[in-house]
Amino acid sequence: MKKPTVVCFGEVLWDMLPTGKVAGGAPMNVAYHLNNLGVESLMISQVGADDLGKELLAFLQTKGLTIDFIQVVNEHPTSTVQVKLNESGSPTYTIVENVAWDAIDFDAANYSTIESADALVYGSLAARKEQTRNTLLALLKLAKLKVLDLNLRKPFYSFELLQPLLYAADIVKLSDEELVEIATNQQLAGHSELQLLQLLKEKYHCKGLC
Repeated sequence: MKKPTVVCFGEVLWDMLPTGKVAGGAPMNVAYHLNNLGVESLMISQVGADDLGKELLAFLQTKGLTIDFIQVVNEHPTSTVQVKLNESGSPTYTIVENVAWDAIDFDAANYSTIESADALVYGSLAARKEQTRNTLLALLKLAKLKVLDLNLRKPFYSFELLQPLLYAADIVKLSDEELVEIATNQQLAGHSELQLLQLLKEKYHCKGLC
């Protein structure tokens, strides 16, 4: 039986912790865990032609993930997230802007890859800049099954930006806090969690919400 193929689109990065750097990015984490579960997972992203980019590609290869669809560019650096801890140990995150995955190009390889895949997983953070957002919107038109990991990160989203991502999705995964935020924006306060999920499912014509 042929293994399902899932394409994950968006950010790959290094979380720069006080104790050292750790590879991350929500779509990359999904690709990694799907691969561990026996699903053929592919990552579409972009890194810089720098040491951090080389290290990130090497890391992905050691985890058994293909890097065939991760572009390497000279124009932008590999993405980093600066993590600082306060006196009580609570972290604050600075997601550096104008990094490689902010400018992912649409190309023929992505076109055929998306069309043949069983599903496309994407998040809202990757849509913060116009070029990657336009690439994502183009790829969404080709995908058989579209799964949105909402992943709201201030200040990198607006409800104007989120609407096309939500309407395109077949399945939406969101947190309790994100459910409340979306519901409040849609003036659906006062309903139970199950009612909110059903109302949003109907509004965005989703097959399901998690």
